Amino acid sequence: TRFELGFDAARSQAAEPPAIVGLDPRGPAARAGLREGERLHSVVADRSDPSIPAEVVVERRSGPITVTYRPRGASVRGQGWRRSPRADPKFCPP
Repeated sequence: TRFELGFDAARSQAAEPPAIVGLDPRGPAARAGLREGERLHSVVADRSDPSIPAEVVVERRSGPITVTYRPRGASVRGQGWRRSPRADPKFCPP
């Protein structure tokens, strides 16, 4: 599972004033209830572990609210390599 915040954090924080920008309508942020253009106060997320919930504080009419969700994207198929025991260690060190 890969980290996917569900919106463009860099563009959102660089906006003046900071606001949710580039929201993926099918992503985890939208599913958690965040909306494009909402005023952004803060984002706390651990990019190294998408199982750790992200906390995003946005401004709503009633005041600031914290939206907590898991920033998980779709699984990504990977490819691994294993050294052949017949490989010359000079060219392919163990």
